[in-house]
Amino acid sequence: MSLLETEVLATVLHLSWMLAYGASWGILMYFQPSLVVILPFHLLIVLLTHRTVPLISKLQFASAVGLMFVGVLLPWVIRCRLVLGEWMFMRDNLGLELHLADSNLSRASTQDNMGSRQYFENHPCYSLAEAQKVLQLGEIEYEHRLLKEATLWIKENRASFIRLTLERMLYFWTDLPSSYTTLFLRSLLSIGTLLGLGRMWRDGFKLQALLFAPILCIYPASCYLFQYSNRYVARIAFALLLPAGFALSRMKGFHLGRTVAKSA
Repeated sequence: MSLLETEVLATVLHLSWMLAYGASWGILMYFQPSLVVILPFHLLIVLLTHRTVPLISKLQFASAVGLMFVGVLLPWVIRCRLVLGEWMFMRDNLGLELHLADSNLSRASTQDNMGSRQYFENHPCYSLAEAQKVLQLGEIEYEHRLLKEATLWIKENRASFIRLTLERMLYFWTDLPSSYTTLFLRSLLSIGTLLGLGRMWRDGFKLQALLFAPILCIYPASCYLFQYSNRYVARIAFALLLPAGFALSRMKGFHLGRTVAKSA
């Protein structure tokens, strides 16, 4: 472990930083709850790395972060129980999202679905009939029914589900093929991100590479189930740009350019 990592870890393991870290994650959930899939893996990385750090210190870190995280979320969770009548994590539109993404009318991207019958027939914001169902059944029951329909469709149409999932996976890393410029730039960025992660690991920045890995693997995997939208990618743009920038900074030509600039 490098001196820098040791100093950073010592700071992070201070109680005030533990609580601030947990609170930050809790606040983030009010804006981007889908990113919650990253937190357990980050805590696991802390617990499994740095063997020189006592286990009790790691457990204290995980406990403090977890308690603060839950504490920040609790007011909204209680509000949902009182207003909607059911316990839930932040919001419950899983049924609608899965139904729009995985059905006979579904296409791989939000852009394609919005221009087809899918939205006009099945989205409450576009279909009066669906909006009336929400009012009649209530939001929770409406979502539960759509979730059952979607999971049943997935079980009965596995080939179509796999095809849609693979398309969404491709779009996540390259964007839609309708824009050649964006397709090229996003593909180039994805390659740079992958190379940057490998270079970080090779150059001894293993902890940083490990912390980036769940953001770039676990979170995207959760997005493959739903219709692709570039807003999902925007949420982790920093995790794409930083490793790619690191790879660029390690290129021989980049260092040569900086040397020439300094000498000038």
